[in-house]
Amino acid sequence: MKQITLLLLIAIFGLQSLNTLGNNNGEKVNIVGILYNHPNNYEGSPYLFPDWKNGKVYLSNGQTAENLQLKFSILSGDLIFYHETLKKLFVVDPISINAFTIYNNTDSLFFKKYEGENLSYRLKNGDFVEMLYNGQIKFMLKHTANISVANELNSKDKIFPRKRYFIQIGENTFETKAKINAVSKLFPESKKEIKRFVNEQHLKRKSLPDIVQLLKYIDKNH
Repeated sequence: MKQITLLLLIAIFGLQSLNTLGNNNGEKVNIVGILYNHPNNYEGSPYLFPDWKNGKVYLSNGQTAENLQLKFSILSGDLIFYHETLKKLFVVDPISINAFTIYNNTDSLFFKKYEGENLSYRLKNGDFVEMLYNGQIKFMLKHTANISVANELNSKDKIFPRKRYFIQIGENTFETKAKINAVSKLFPESKKEIKRFVNEQHLKRKSLPDIVQLLKYIDKNH
């Protein structure tokens, strides 16, 4: 893999354009972001993973940047990038990227911007969601957090990670539970076929891979 040349272009104020290590056919890759400060006034991790993970970023201009150190904030929904040369943290400008991948051991988590109707504070157009299934039907996971406000002097607010699941069918998006029965109810016209498929394939009621298998079946046959 060929690494691009390091170059730093810093604006006087606001966003900074950073040429960073990556792999894009030898071309320079600009990642735009602003300086980030880690929040210290919480108990618990504000990130999807507490440690840095290797990742890839897909920019809006069609370029990609690889071998980046990334964190995803479950508090703000921001992608955090560690610039190894500057030894500084940056929030990646969401307008400048379309999607990103975070590698966690053997898992590969693919995130992209949600495009669709707003579901109040739960899901908004432009939020980054993990794509569990990306067919005609879309099965999405939004990683977020609940905050428990401290009620004692000198104590910190507590972070509790939360997962919200959504299914997008055409122009309509529904929040759902990660259960076969909950997902099946979104397709009442295929109730009999779904029941038969679930029984024949021995799908587990609370298995994400089995829910994805069911959605692939519905996508293909209905």
